[in-house]
Amino acid sequence: TNSAIEDLSEYNYEDNDNLRTMFSDIWTTAYQTIGYTNNILEQLNDWSQETLPLYNYYKGEMLAIRAMLHFDLVRLYGQPYNEDKSAWGVPNILEPLDAMAQELRATVEQNYKTIVSDLTTAETLLSKSTKKGFVNYWANKALQTRVYLHMENWGAALTAAEDIINNGPYDLYAPNKWVDSWKSRWGSESIFELEMNSGENALSG
Repeated sequence: TNSAIEDLSEYNYEDNDNLRTMFSDIWTTAYQTIGYTNNILEQLNDWSQETLPLYNYYKGEMLAIRAMLHFDLVRLYGQPYNEDKSAWGVPNILEPLDAMAQELRATVEQNYKTIVSDLTTAETLLSKSTKKGFVNYWANKALQTRVYLHMENWGAALTAAEDIINNGPYDLYAPNKWVDSWKSRWGSESIFELEMNSGENALSG
């Protein structure tokens, strides 16, 4: 609901039905999607770049999406990396699991190591060409920038950001174009955005 989303954005985590439902939905949907990425990655083990032309792209995108989901989860359910990286974070799910599996939580530091590993592996597989609604090399780099900022690894964050700024196919809006930029999709600043078609008014089933 809108009120629950507003509570989340304001870090108002009081115990109420709306927030309990929202947190449960985020957890369930994120891990369901991580399950999808793991299933695809497992199926890709039977293929290679020689037998499947888009093998590298598929693998790279699944790794980047899995990293993004783990990143969102640990930020929401774990302690900040710079405050207590030894605290419990969220389960690192890196392979398909039985439906009844109950994986234990990893530490925040272990979560971030997994996230960085997935992103750096994906970096070598993804294309630098733009494909609207899909993860490419530059979206991966933007996510790396955010992850490194949360880790306070300023040098790595700057390197990833400068790669996008200096070499990426994106341009900042001119001041007089800013307001109108919200009227259409795929603006010149858009590195990655989800495409929501007519009738798709929710991210969960």
